[in-house]
Amino acid sequence: MRYSRQERLKEIGKKGQKVLSKKTVTIVGLGALGTNTAQLLARAGINLKLIDFDKIDLTNLQRQSLYEESDINKEKVKASLNKLKKINSEIKIEIFNERLNDNNLNLLKSDLVIDCADNLTTRFLINDYCYNKIPWIHTAAIKHTGVVFNILPKKSCLKCIYKKNLDLERCEEYGVLNTIISLTSSIAVTQAIKILLNKPVEESLIRFNIWSNEIEKIKVKKSCEKCQKSS
Repeated sequence: MRYSRQERLKEIGKKGQKVLSKKTVTIVGLGALGTNTAQLLARAGINLKLIDFDKIDLTNLQRQSLYEESDINKEKVKASLNKLKKINSEIKIEIFNERLNDNNLNLLKSDLVIDCADNLTTRFLINDYCYNKIPWIHTAAIKHTGVVFNILPKKSCLKCIYKKNLDLERCEEYGVLNTIISLTSSIAVTQAIKILLNKPVEESLIRFNIWSNEIEKIKVKKSCEKCQKSS
């Protein structure tokens, strides 16, 4: 059985695996976090919707686990589809070679959205579409630090963390250790499985430094105008 080791976990079991097989997760961004996250979800038997508009570059290969040198200049969504189908031919995978914008937010419609984007503009679009409707997970990684935050209906949203659409640090300028990508994706996918199975999940923002082995849990209060009104 493909999922026998996963089904042996009391938290999942055969019943839980059947639930997962009927769920679809949308991943926005197929860079480092997106490819690692997609691979873990595919191996767990979860259907996928993949959104990205970019092509593969040589500099991506240090941390973007699905791609190889032969994939350079290929569209990320198409290369990811080919690799993921080889990993798990049983799941359904939809791809969209598009940049997320105000006109195509319906692409996010699914059981769960995982933000693997690299900019706040895209993240705020996800936040606005999913607000109090679809659970989603914010992820980010830079240098040796990763962040995971579950954004659930009726709970604190992304704007309670980031007040303004300001540019954050980018890997091109500050660098990133590939191991923090794997750790961030692993934590995010674990949280995703718990959300899809309706299990208790972490409500605090998790921030961890893989170089210094420091982990923080930060409570995020409803502080944006929209969340305060909905309280």
